[in-house]
Amino acid sequence: MSELIEQQIEQVEITLKHAKKAIEKMEALERLYHNRDFKLVIAEGYFQDEASRLVLLKGDLNITEESERHCDKMINGVGCLRAYFQMVNHFGDQAEKAVEDDQNTREELLAEQLGGGSDV
Repeated sequence: MSELIEQQIEQVEITLKHAKKAIEKMEALERLYHNRDFKLVIAEGYFQDEASRLVLLKGDLNITEESERHCDKMINGVGCLRAYFQMVNHFGDQAEKAVEDDQNTREELLAEQLGGGSDV
């Protein structure tokens, strides 16, 4: 029984480690969002200004097929980066919610291990 509890504790520790990394990444992204250089270059410059420029360029009647394909790729790039940032936030939020549960589970397992029966 004690060996099983030790394995469960180890698994909870691994889960907590991964959750804390996800939270750390989310917090780092949050700090970036508040950095004025990041706002200037990425939040405003890339997600707003560059995305608008690309959409307007794509709608230009004089655009060549090659330029239009290039615009499509660039627009996809904007969307992919935004999706990545959203994913970082989503996983960080989920990890924050899971940490407390995992910590409680770990404490319960430790208490069971200390107060539990013998193994084999």
